[in-house]
Amino acid sequence: MDGFVDIIDSGRTEPGNGYGLTDTEIAFYNIPVMEVGELSESDILTEEQLDAIKTTTQDLVAMFNEATEIVDFFQKQDEVKRMKKEIKRAVLDQPYGEPSLVKILQERFMDLARARFGK
Repeated sequence: MDGFVDIIDSGRTEPGNGYGLTDTEIAFYNIPVMEVGELSESDILTEEQLDAIKTTTQDLVAMFNEATEIVDFFQKQDEVKRMKKEIKRAVLDQPYGEPSLVKILQERFMDLARARFGK
């Protein structure tokens, strides 16, 4: 039985899908991968795009971790607006950064953040 528990525990702490991401980061990572993939002319994202998405995801999750420490973060519109601005900057600074992606990613990230970090 202990072996089974170890397998479950190692699955939770093992880097997500071989990318070195936590479970929370993987949830956020999947959003831009899907959205960038839909906008891309090719069905396959480049290694550069995937690396940029990974880095951006890790940065944004760290920002969400910090921002959601603020009591009632999601009820404070100025804080939500600040976070959306951070998402916009992060997306537009990337090689995959398209203005058409910004609004989609802002909304999807904020929805996921409410589910993951909303207390």
